[in-house]
Amino acid sequence: MPELDAKKAEVKPDQPARKPDAPIVGGKGGLTQKLMGLGYEAGRSLLSPNRGDVGSEPVVSGPETIGSDQAVVPDDSKSSDALQPDPKTDVDATGVAAIPPQKRRMIRLGSRGREVTYAQERLNAHGATPPLGVDGIFGKLTRRAALDYQNSHALSADAIIGPKTWASLDGPTRVGTSGGQTKVGGGGGPGSTMLYDNSDYTFPPPPPGTKRDVPIAEIKKKQAGKSPELGKTIKVEGVAKNTEAEVHLYWIIARLGRRSRWASEVDLVTQVGFPPKTGGPAPKGRVTLRIDGQGNATASLLGSGAATVAATFTSKADGIKRLKASFGFADVKDGDASFTLDELNKVQAALSRLSSGEASALRGVVLKRMRAVMEDGKASAGVFKTEHSLSADGKTAISTAELLLADSAFSSDMKNFIGGAANAAPISFQTILHEVGHAVEEAERYKARVAEFEAGAEVNRKVEVFNQAVGTANDSLNELNKAWNDARTLFNAYKNAQKKTAYSYVKAMDVANTKLGALIRNRSVGQRSKVEHDARQAIALRDARKAALAKASPGHAALSDFQNASSRQDDSLKEGLKLSAADADWEAAKSKHSAAKKAVAATETGGDTKRLKRFAAFVAREKIPPLTNYAKTKTSEFYAEAFSLWRADPEYLKLAAPKLFTWFATGEHLK
Repeated sequence: MPELDAKKAEVKPDQPARKPDAPIVGGKGGLTQKLMGLGYEAGRSLLSPNRGDVGSEPVVSGPETIGSDQAVVPDDSKSSDALQPDPKTDVDATGVAAIPPQKRRMIRLGSRGREVTYAQERLNAHGATPPLGVDGIFGKLTRRAALDYQNSHALSADAIIGPKTWASLDGPTRVGTSGGQTKVGGGGGPGSTMLYDNSDYTFPPPPPGTKRDVPIAEIKKKQAGKSPELGKTIKVEGVAKNTEAEVHLYWIIARLGRRSRWASEVDLVTQVGFPPKTGGPAPKGRVTLRIDGQGNATASLLGSGAATVAATFTSKADGIKRLKASFGFADVKDGDASFTLDELNKVQAALSRLSSGEASALRGVVLKRMRAVMEDGKASAGVFKTEHSLSADGKTAISTAELLLADSAFSSDMKNFIGGAANAAPISFQTILHEVGHAVEEAERYKARVAEFEAGAEVNRKVEVFNQAVGTANDSLNELNKAWNDARTLFNAYKNAQKKTAYSYVKAMDVANTKLGALIRNRSVGQRSKVEHDARQAIALRDARKAALAKASPGHAALSDFQNASSRQDDSLKEGLKLSAADADWEAAKSKHSAAKKAVAATETGGDTKRLKRFAAFVAREKIPPLTNYAKTKTSEFYAEAFSLWRADPEYLKLAAPKLFTWFATGEHLK
């Protein structure tokens, strides 16, 4: 009979072709174009808060002039102080506004004239950053402002101001209506969102003894002129009249009131009184400054001092232990910087605002404290990142998720806060919850990728067992071949009568050899059960024929001459069945890996998570622009910024983007 030769299977480890998480960016066309029109770009990380340094004099575009001799007096009929300058302030001295948009001259880089002057005024009214000098010259800054405006209003971004852009510029500014009646958000339409500004503004306090007339005079100057820096109505709230706190709130409006800050809110921890004559620090308070889209400003004193959190933990060790127990962190540890007890309490307080579904995204995450973290070459206050890989031998899956917090995540807590009077919190909450937002957005895909890589490692472990089984089965066949050839040599020397008596037994062994070879060579999933059954039946038939020979001819030479071959057949059956089982396990592992890859695919669309795609589709459909400057960098950052505001300052989110507030409140971000 031919030699039974099963070749060793050359099977390479089936390692999943996945890399550590790449930045999440959208594809081209369709939805992406709409999002770009609202100001989204690509990138990923939470940048450190910007710091705006404001000097002792207000920053204005163009000369400051007073447009009216009419006195500015408080409106005592209202519950708060209101400054109402002359409503006749000139806005369009060029007369362009009277010309229908479709009949106006198209302007672009290099254009000059009254149309450019009017365009600069309107771009400033819509919050051009930096504010433009109104000089009638279409230069590089005007071109940049035109591009920014077109991008944020779903217009063709060509920096050419034609009929469509003219018509849009004539429309209402980003937030608010005249007369100080703040209208933020509304239906969440284009340009209706008040930007949340977490900048760390630095400016000198008023000199001791300053009266309210001083900042009010500055405010009047800012309200006057062709391109006023402030709108018609100025309010201060939460303070009594003719108090030091009132002076300081007007002072804040005078310092931060400028066109570049229209349609924005900033929460400051700042001086709200003069140093006591007996010595000691000046009192500080939490002040929210809102400036609507027409420059109407309201400064509200919400409380005294910086926002604080409860001392939940008794020690750092206690904090680490309880954070891990409460939120399922894989670890809470120090990196190249160390958590303080106060910081751990802030993390606890921020995370306590999460729902159970949101908090589940933190299970298995490592919370780590760093001096600084970098993302795309930029310093970040925090980063959430995931990585997936296989060990060098391919048999162990390595999946990590880290939430990194840098020094800058906590450095502004004495200068800024977030939230309203009832839920004010340190500004570090925004960073912490922003990174949780990334974890929530990525949660389903991360879980699926963990399963995919674990399935890939299982494939590699199973293929190793399979290859070992192939080697052992091959060895058993080699031993069987040798024993069979030796027995056949002896059999060929038998006399004819002796051969005839043993023929049925030897024939059964020959058939068993064939079936064992088929068992060990088989790679067909569909044939596995059959070849296993045939091999077992062949061995059973061999044993029956051997028993019959022993009964008919107890001393027959074949009983001893074929004993070794019979034993080798038994070994080959055992190893063949092991190989078949290993093959089945390997096939099952490959099927599981394939299913795991499909599960990953089910969590994403075009490289982005489905959660992010659903969010992007929603804000594009509802024309909701980014809520912060950083949210403009890319869609995933908009999601994370919106999430942080949803949990840190829901009052602001409901006011600025009510439809987005409802989207979060109904749990759409978890679907």
